[in-house]
Amino acid sequence: MIRTLLLFVLLMMLSACKPAPSSGPDLAQLLRGAEGAGFAPITPSLKLAFPADHGAHFAQRLEWWYFVGNLRASDGREFGYQLTIFRLGLQPRAPSEIALAGEQVLMGHFALSDLSGKRYWPFERFARVDGRLGVVQNPPLVLKLDHWSITQQAGTPLAFNLQASQDGIAIDLNLRADSAIVLQGEQGYSQKSADPANASAYYSVPRLLTTGQIRIDGAELPVEGLSWLDREWSSSQLARDQVGWRWYALHLDDGSNLMLYTLINADGTTDAWSKGTWLPADGPRQNLTRDDFEIRTLREWQAPNGSRYAVDSQVEIPALGLSLKITAALDNQLFSGMFTYWEGAVRVSGSHTGRGYLEMTDD
Repeated sequence: MIRTLLLFVLLMMLSACKPAPSSGPDLAQLLRGAEGAGFAPITPSLKLAFPADHGAHFAQRLEWWYFVGNLRASDGREFGYQLTIFRLGLQPRAPSEIALAGEQVLMGHFALSDLSGKRYWPFERFARVDGRLGVVQNPPLVLKLDHWSITQQAGTPLAFNLQASQDGIAIDLNLRADSAIVLQGEQGYSQKSADPANASAYYSVPRLLTTGQIRIDGAELPVEGLSWLDREWSSSQLARDQVGWRWYALHLDDGSNLMLYTLINADGTTDAWSKGTWLPADGPRQNLTRDDFEIRTLREWQAPNGSRYAVDSQVEIPALGLSLKITAALDNQLFSGMFTYWEGAVRVSGSHTGRGYLEMTDD
């Protein structure tokens, strides 16, 4: 009953979305403004402060705590994982204990990619923020969606425990930062279009040393690897003619990190507000604009629903001497839930080698 009610609430919230023919509700529409709903925009005067900004921002419509990573088991098998908890506001205020439908809804996405075995499992859950099935607390940060959880370890500001399990697939991972917090954009204010109201508060922790275990095929496997945390919140991110995106989060073997996102316009062109951040192993960060990089599709994969995804691509950043081939570690890493998008582990070759994660909407 609770899950049915939550699904109904979410569908009501998304009733203004134009359905995509092959992939359910339009994910891009959710990232556009909620006119007249009372949610506060992100403005250029934004000043991030921690630990407060690890927690929820109920004045804004949408936010997420987004973890992805590449893992290696002790027997050499390779895996990728995603654990994301989204908060979607139905009202621009903190949740009330007496609100039956809930002013705030959590949506969780958990996925495990068995890269060696060529298998992929995506899972989705919903809960209202009620202090029991749906918990959002800070500090320290505690997020719970039923028995999925993201917990900040007390006394260690950038260390987290991630737990999720469903249908015999599970992760129990400990993450510890090996890099500082990166304020994306201009000190955390990330403008996405010519309208300054289309912006998010955005920070990342690009490099998180990861240990723990996964459960697969009835066995517990010790694993280790690297993870990436992305945090954003906003009331409107995309302009009306921005219909999709690609997002790259790359760990290079020399210790450098690269984040790029391209915003895709309705006519198929790359929007001028596409951006990135280069984080060398030694030296200052560099913000990248659309003119600094080029991304070319090398190969597409067609999903069972007919949508096509650029699973292999070429990234060129001449000023940095970067010429990178990005290759999907597994073609079918298509997350199919209320929203459908490609989210998966990738491999990097060319001028630099490494691993990373790629998220994209269909072309």
